[in-house]
Amino acid sequence: MTIHEPREPSNNRRFADVAFIERVVRYQDGQMSKAQILDFENELSEDQFKQTLFVELQLNAAAVRHLLERDAFEDPVSLAQNAKTISPDRRFWRSIGLGAIAASILTIFTFWQINNPNEKSSSSEPSTSFDVRFTGISQAQFLGQLAPKLGSHVNPNHDYVLTNGLVELRFTSGATTIIEGPALFRISSSDCLAIDLGKCSVHAPKGAEGFRIETPTNSIVDRGTRFSVSISETSDTEVHVVEGMAEVYPSIRESKETKSTDLAMQASTKLGKSEARRFVSTDIRSIEAIDFLSGQYRTALPDRIISYDATNGPEGNAQNLISITLQRSGKQITYQMDELIPSRLTYFKSEVPNSIGHLISPNELPASRASLLGDSSLNTGIINPGGQSVPLVSSPLLSADESNQSGTPGFAIRFATPVSNRLGPDVVFFEIQTVSNPIAGDAFHVSPILFRDGLKSTTIREYDLQFNCPAALKIDRFSIFRFSNSISSLTRLESARCSKTAMRLGFRALAVGIDLSDLGYKIDDRIEGLFFQDAHDDDDCVVDPVFIAGLPE
Repeated sequence: MTIHEPREPSNNRRFADVAFIERVVRYQDGQMSKAQILDFENELSEDQFKQTLFVELQLNAAAVRHLLERDAFEDPVSLAQNAKTISPDRRFWRSIGLGAIAASILTIFTFWQINNPNEKSSSSEPSTSFDVRFTGISQAQFLGQLAPKLGSHVNPNHDYVLTNGLVELRFTSGATTIIEGPALFRISSSDCLAIDLGKCSVHAPKGAEGFRIETPTNSIVDRGTRFSVSISETSDTEVHVVEGMAEVYPSIRESKETKSTDLAMQASTKLGKSEARRFVSTDIRSIEAIDFLSGQYRTALPDRIISYDATNGPEGNAQNLISITLQRSGKQITYQMDELIPSRLTYFKSEVPNSIGHLISPNELPASRASLLGDSSLNTGIINPGGQSVPLVSSPLLSADESNQSGTPGFAIRFATPVSNRLGPDVVFFEIQTVSNPIAGDAFHVSPILFRDGLKSTTIREYDLQFNCPAALKIDRFSIFRFSNSISSLTRLESARCSKTAMRLGFRALAVGIDLSDLGYKIDDRIEGLFFQDAHDDDDCVVDPVFIAGLPE
């Protein structure tokens, strides 16, 4: 077992902050409110030392748990079987007691600081001798930092804590890896990814042979292949080889002088196509043959909205949409604004008066308020619609009655021309979001206007471009238009008097692609419209759409 050492403690912070460790424990145990979680993550983002300490606490906690489990399971086979049912972090902290784990972590960390007051790990020294970049990002959330920009450099020897989503890395040799959160990883050389927790898929084409994955207990060397690696909280490692060959060695990470050529001096386990093994992390290391699962390997990031471009408004922030870049059916495509199929609001109902309002625009409202979802502006829209917690299972009732007592809460749109279902996203959906709202975006249901056999609703809970993604642009300021009574029909939305309130908060435009196949439509099916509802998963946050359009065939 290896206790991972903190890399760069400041001399004037030799002793661990006990209060901070207590907050880490409460965070892991799920005992923080949403506001406390936001404060904690802000605290991390503003202090590099605490970011590093948090990562090391995670690793040392896993090491402490490993010690406890080793005492509980003397038989390595039993331990391997038990590893399949190990509970997630939060339940783990609770199961062994907050005080015990905090005390263990504090003891380990303080002991290291006392005995190494001035020592710095070599990995803390930045290196510019290799070039690794983020070439793909999908719904990625990183603890204590924004998601990186596409094409940006991966900081060498920097611990990345990917809490959610996927990232793709490309190495100088041409090797690529897709890492799936939650994961803890760093780049230790031009041909080596070190990953302590999580899953990754590796493709090393011709010329990239010898690319290496380092786990806490094993070194996996590519011999011109595709394979997946999964590392559990107890450092057990699973390797599934899709094609070619991979060799698995005992870990060489403990020696910074060790080169990949030194692996030839050690015994290895060779895995060929469609073979899989589990390498159990115990004092008596064991290797188990397991069923090969091709689904463990990710060939590519999912289809999604990658980015968009917009004109700048008077304040220099995004205003009018120019183009959208997507991955659709595995291919990257950019659509200009005039290629998109605009939509128009045809129905609207909100159940109760909304104090925030239902319309936004930087200027006075247009003659047709229903057009605000289909224009190119990202700071105009029709927000805070009605909804329900359970998605529809039958056609919505779109009552034309102005009182609309029987109508289904939500809103309907109609596309200028029918939208065809193709592989990947078929409809793009933008909403505005501010820092006090869910980072992943406000959840909503999407339903067919008319249900038939095979059709269903789907729920969007995570956007492709989330608030912490650099590709989600900050938008120019706007005003909100409020109504004194509930808006129960499109007629009232168009004609009711409203008051104007200028907004000056930092809003961003989030975006997500909607695949009509998720609603049960078959390839080549054509639709004229859709029905949307807020998912009512948060009393304070309602979805705020500003642009909806269909994609051309």
